[in-house]
This record gives sequence, structure tokens and C-alpha cells, in this order.
Amino acid sequence: MKTVAIVPAAGSGSRMNREISKQYLSLAGKPVLVRTLEVLEACPGVHGLLVVAPPQDVASVRTDVLAPWSLKKVAGVVPGGKERQDSVRAGIDALDPDVDVVIVHDAVRPLITVELIDRCLRAAAECGAATVGVPAQDTGKEV
Repeated sequence: MKTVAIVPAAGSGSRMNREISKQYLSLAGKPVLVRTLEVLEACPGVHGLLVVAPPQDVASVRTDVLAPWSLKKVAGVVPGGKERQDSVRAGIDALDPDVDVVIVHDAVRPLITVELIDRCLRAAAECGAATVGVPAQDTGKEV
């Protein structure tokens, strides 16, 4: 079975109030998007990765964000839509017809683990579909 992960990375990150979108921010020396893709790439059950980027960023994501990191499973970068569901749809529409299983994982959630992805894939194989949920953790803020 061929499994491809669609990685929506077309958001503007406007709530972060930064000059650049959060998927391009550095996390321990690498863009957040790259950190997320590295985990998905390390998963043996994932055969390909498809990044969905802002339309104006497609070329620069290929050359400036992805190329320096030698990600072997990235099959392509496609333009996203106005809303997240539009971007996911753009990713689905860009898939090869031989893809059997699709994973959708947000580009700015880099702390996913290979183990969690594998567990989700096993659950999907057993039940026909699966989703991952983890308990929310309160964030303390001092004002």
C-alpha cells in the first residue's frame, strides 16, 4: 500500500504577528516546516510527502526551504487555497492515482512522533480511517 502525507503549509500565520509565516520560522536552526517533514520522512509507513504552500511561495519553498535539507520523500509542492480545507483539497487533487492511504498533518505541528504516525496508520488499516488526538495542555502566561 502506498501512503502519502499531505502537509498543509499555506497559512499566513497572521495571529503570530510576525514578518514571516510560522511554517518558515526557525526551530532549533531549521524551518518549522522542515522539522515536521523530517518526522514524516522518518516514518517507514509513509512513502511520499506533498507540501501545500501559499501560491506565491511555491517556488521559494522548493528552492529556499526544502532543497537545503535533502528531504528524499517530498514528491512535490503545490499551491494551496484560501482556507485550510481548500489546501487539503488541492493536495488530494494533486495525488497520483496509485495512492492508497492519505495522511494529513499540519506543517506547523513539528512535535509529532514516528510512533504516533505508525499507530495512526495501523488504526486506519484496521478501521478504515483514523485520527490522532492528544490531551490539551494548559499554557501558563504571566502578565
